Amino acid sequence: MDSREGGVDRFIEFMKLSMEPLMQRSLNYIIFKYDSASFEDYAKAHPPGSQNFEDWMRVAAFYDFLGAMVKRGFVNADLVFETFPIPWLKMRPVALGMREALRWPDMWEHFESLDRQEREAREDREKKAAAKGEKKSKRK
Repeated sequence: MDSREGGVDRFIEFMKLSMEPLMQRSLNYIIFKYDSASFEDYAKAHPPGSQNFEDWMRVAAFYDFLGAMVKRGFVNADLVFETFPIPWLKMRPVALGMREALRWPDMWEHFESLDRQEREAREDREKKAAAKGEKKSKRK
């Protein structure tokens, strides 16, 4: 099996994981309910062990692992960016606050990098589309 085929297999496994009921609940929480400006406020309202805290951690860990897989070339980055919305900007205040509070400088590093790579890839696509006279992506 070549690396591209293996990458597709791994990608399909990520898709299956993202569709699991527990992960769907966690993703829905992040997308539709979660809103916090700081780790301190979030941890007070949703302490470690609470369902919301666990949902937050599950989504962050999923994207952190996905980012590590992209970094190592085990999963195709463009395929990830075309399929998964990367919620780093929404989760960033809590992620960075958690990183600082726990004195863990590389916590969520792959998740953050995945977002940066996605934005760079989107900007490249938009530049190419503009050169061809196509419309820009609406996501910022």
